Amino acid sequence: MDERRTSRRSTAGILLGMLLALTLAAAGLAFLWPGGSAGEKWVDVGPVDYVRSAVEHEPLHVPQGAGRSFFVVRYPTPLPEEFYVTRIGRMTIDEVFPEIVLDGLRLGFAALSERSPHREGLTVPYCPSSRWFQEPVHASKYLTTGEVVGGPTGRGLFHHPLRVRNGRVESNVDQLHDGAPSGMRSVPVEPLGPDCV
Repeated sequence: MDERRTSRRSTAGILLGMLLALTLAAAGLAFLWPGGSAGEKWVDVGPVDYVRSAVEHEPLHVPQGAGRSFFVVRYPTPLPEEFYVTRIGRMTIDEVFPEIVLDGLRLGFAALSERSPHREGLTVPYCPSSRWFQEPVHASKYLTTGEVVGGPTGRGLFHHPLRVRNGRVESNVDQLHDGAPSGMRSVPVEPLGPDCV
């Protein structure tokens, strides 16, 4: 009789341990894949009218934690048919950006990652006086549209996809796409004030 009781307790303990292990594994998977699946972490930025008003004069910062924060900026529309890119020649807009990024640009917005395209681990803050993004360590400078205008980097700021869903702007923080190649310009290049670095 005691052997059966001990055996049942052992079996119950093993089953309880397995259940706990599965629960922890599921929680870990949910933590690693927010939003339910890889590449589908859409962050709500706000109603379209609010975002349009907020980005009229300077970027809207959307904090998301280390390496995931981004800025929503105004992007000039209608999109130009082609750009002149130094050292490359003429490129069409769909040669520069993938369709998922173009969808946001057509809305008049871009979501630019804070992550430096030049050096892993660095962020690129916005400088209100020059109205450019400026990397403080290597002095790379970027227009408000993310295009590089100076420094050692060869590409513009990374882009996140943007969409409008139910009247609200959302950005996918799990997807990063290369910025424009060096030399591409969609807005005037002159800074509006002194540099921050």
